[in-house]
Amino acid sequence: MSTVIMIVFVALAAGYTLWMRKRASKALDDAKPAFEAFFQRTGYRFPELLDAPPAVQADRAMFDAKNPKPGGYQVHYIRDYHGIRIHYESGYGMRKEGGKSVYWYSNAWEAEVPHPVRVPLHIADKSLDSTLKAAKELFSNSKRMFTPKGSQRIQTGIAEVDARFVVFGDDPAAVQAVFHHNPALVHALSGWAELDVSIVPGRAVFADPSQNNMNAAMGGAVGSMALGFDYGKRLELGIPVHDRVADLFALLFRATA
Repeated sequence: MSTVIMIVFVALAAGYTLWMRKRASKALDDAKPAFEAFFQRTGYRFPELLDAPPAVQADRAMFDAKNPKPGGYQVHYIRDYHGIRIHYESGYGMRKEGGKSVYWYSNAWEAEVPHPVRVPLHIADKSLDSTLKAAKELFSNSKRMFTPKGSQRIQTGIAEVDARFVVFGDDPAAVQAVFHHNPALVHALSGWAELDVSIVPGRAVFADPSQNNMNAAMGGAVGSMALGFDYGKRLELGIPVHDRVADLFALLFRATA
């Protein structure tokens, strides 16, 4: 009797998996206009298709989504946002280390900085650089990579910044001046699900490997589950996050130049 139940269970599981795959594939096909609108509204392009129209970008994105490469899935988009060239790279995958399967996630925006950076600095949530983070990782099977970009941990003297964030830099007086002379930058630091942004000579980076900001835009875990295979809605809800990161880069460029 137990063998029969197991066979039925396996058959139902296999059928459900096949049904879900077909449903996901159809939802992806139906999302072609949404993909095209995403590329149209953001100006993102694939590096090898910089001059191609949004329709071609959408076809490429859908092809990649349906045909993930062995070991993981990665995307790399480029956009020019008010004179700032921004790269968006996101991916996930699995690799073998010492006989164990290690799953990795990455998600970051990187902006090319064409002018000298007078005041390099790094702003991040305190939770990313704390003994609590180390303790949590010690008793878990996950690790959030975080490397300060700056030789000193600096108090800015602005309560709303120092209460939530840790700031790194090389020149305390210069870093403090950046925050005191740029209230718009201070305001732009609020409201993120997770903040980890830095600017150094040549590049600025906003790291969010767990996609906490994207997930928050989807309504959190519950909201994301409710969206299901609605790729169009997911793309639409993600656009403000992309724009907000780009706006933060623009503020950092002006404040540290």
